[in-house]
Amino acid sequence: MIVTTGRSHVKRYGVIFTCLSVRAVHLELSKDLSTDATLNAVRRFIARRGPVQRLFSDNGTNFRGADNEIQKAVKVLDDSGVMEKLTARGIDWRFIPPGSPHMGGCWERLVKSVKVALAATLHEQFPQEDVLYTLLTEAEYLINNRPLTHVSVDPDDPESLTPNHFLGTKGIEIQMGKFE
Repeated sequence: MIVTTGRSHVKRYGVIFTCLSVRAVHLELSKDLSTDATLNAVRRFIARRGPVQRLFSDNGTNFRGADNEIQKAVKVLDDSGVMEKLTARGIDWRFIPPGSPHMGGCWERLVKSVKVALAATLHEQFPQEDVLYTLLTEAEYLINNRPLTHVSVDPDDPESLTPNHFLGTKGIEIQMGKFE
């Protein structure tokens, strides 16, 4: 995705996280495909959604690099004895075999859904970065609002379950403030 920053156009990347249990989607914006940017996207995801036990991905070099960095950090924590005090033992990062993208079909299908949602809402060719981030979060909500169970035509039947029901994002009350 190309965004406008100042007078130049730069490329940004979307990172999709999907829960394999409830099929919820979380989208992050990444400045590049580096290991650091991938680690930052994973850290933002964990900060918002909670710890991850197992993470599946394709064999991108950025994913492999991020996995190596996490394994080094876990080893350092293990060696210092701090890891014994933590309840989480790190992330079990697994990769699909090279040359078999069909094994990532569950998230590849959701990538297409994100692209369709963005195409429907993105009216500018090169939006500002914050506009793109806003559109990504709106696409996330839209995709998480898709039904997971049978949708009945009877108005007396209960509402169909969506990933948003499991995320607790259906009708919350918040307060908002600003900070510098």
